[in-house]
Amino acid sequence: MALPRRVAGVVAVTAALLGLSPALACAEPVAVTSSEVVKTLALATQPTDFVVLVDSSSSMAKGKRPAAVRSQLTALLDIMEPTDRLALFTYDSSVTLRYRGLVADQGARVLHSLPTPTRGWSDQGAALEAGVAELARDGANPQAVVVLITDGRPDPAPGSDYQSESGAAWRELIANGNRIAAQRPVAGYQFSVTREADATMLTRVFPGTRAVGSAAVGRQITAITSELTQDRVARVIGAELESPITLSWSGDFSSGSDGWLPVRVAVRSPFTYLPVVLSDLRVQASGGVAAAVRGLPDAIELAPGQTKELDAQVRLDRDGDLREVGLTFDASIDSPWRTALTETFDLAFTPQLVTVAGAGSPAGLEGVLPTAITAGGLLGLSVLVWLLGNALVTPRMRGELIFSMHAEEVARVVLRGRRSYLAGLSGNSVLASVAGNVYGARPIRGSEREVRVDLAAGRSWARGVIHDGGVIQMGDIEIAYSSEPGAIVRPSLVH
Repeated sequence: MALPRRVAGVVAVTAALLGLSPALACAEPVAVTSSEVVKTLALATQPTDFVVLVDSSSSMAKGKRPAAVRSQLTALLDIMEPTDRLALFTYDSSVTLRYRGLVADQGARVLHSLPTPTRGWSDQGAALEAGVAELARDGANPQAVVVLITDGRPDPAPGSDYQSESGAAWRELIANGNRIAAQRPVAGYQFSVTREADATMLTRVFPGTRAVGSAAVGRQITAITSELTQDRVARVIGAELESPITLSWSGDFSSGSDGWLPVRVAVRSPFTYLPVVLSDLRVQASGGVAAAVRGLPDAIELAPGQTKELDAQVRLDRDGDLREVGLTFDASIDSPWRTALTETFDLAFTPQLVTVAGAGSPAGLEGVLPTAITAGGLLGLSVLVWLLGNALVTPRMRGELIFSMHAEEVARVVLRGRRSYLAGLSGNSVLASVAGNVYGARPIRGSEREVRVDLAAGRSWARGVIHDGGVIQMGDIEIAYSSEPGAIVRPSLVH
């Protein structure tokens, strides 16, 4: 794209208004329910890491507490899918791994592994350290649930690294837990075997942790699966909403006119799932020229990924040579999904409409830049800043994605640019169905390189950040990232 046209496309943009006014109620789409949204997305079951930390200090032996622990663990086993992975630790003055792997028909074995509480100490920090290490392993599942079952606050033995809740060990643990939670979804729960237990430290390690009293634990466990689904929907649609709806136009203003001039408008939806409705489409001209538009429908319905081309007319309030006049379009945006997204999935419905192209005729760079500092161009400059900011958030990629199945490499993809779209890979029939995007990611840890993937293959799906040398799972496919082309990366099996 020529530089003048690129600059013109950047400055001719605007943000969309939210929702619809009462006067446009006739254009308001019929709302769908949250369950219909989930059904439409048809998200495949995603493997989950369950990390369960059970307090086995002496206080847990009192009364009905051992029975409550077994009941809560049994309920957790019941909601786990065959592809989910369990790591069960018990802790008192030390931490012991009791079970690691798929549960399948091993529920009785898992329950039998629970010890009789004997020791008085409760080193919750050391238990959480073991849980964080479990989630940080190579080949970890794309989402996780951490459950702490206890009756009180941390009470480590003398000499423990976690004696001081403001000490170096806790600070490092909190930083590591926060880093993992920032890279992939981690749902944290503290289940009490009494009415209530203080979840302060677990919440600091995994922000958003819920403290659940004994009376409500059963209901909460039943809700975990639906909460994981809601979180996935929010991530999928939230990522979609980052992409703007784009509008381009074409028209010839070279002769100027005090009448209506024909223009063609093309509106494109970038969304994979989300349907939208545009209404009250308006136009603004650059260079201090007033403009009005007619001939467009009251509402423009866009199915996911759809582009609609429309013929309209524009009236300008100035005659003469108008070849350098640009148009910026604005609209109200709504969706049948809006209510479900905002009320059930807690998303801000803020889609943008961006005028990405359109001019009466090519203009020189010197003719475009002055326009940017006019009142009509200020909005364009704000989006220029937004686009530059997006470039900073999405750095250029380097290296390769390595696709493996059961730890055997089957394909490599060289990464270039800030974003790469994948559509089918050679190697086998499963890889042929791979589709989605790979983005450069700004690393959390120093100078390490990372990429963010949003890929699907059949009914399997993977979304998350892969650090240099790391692995993410997509069904039976392991996806590794190396910043150095040709590097040997052999992902270990996830389970």
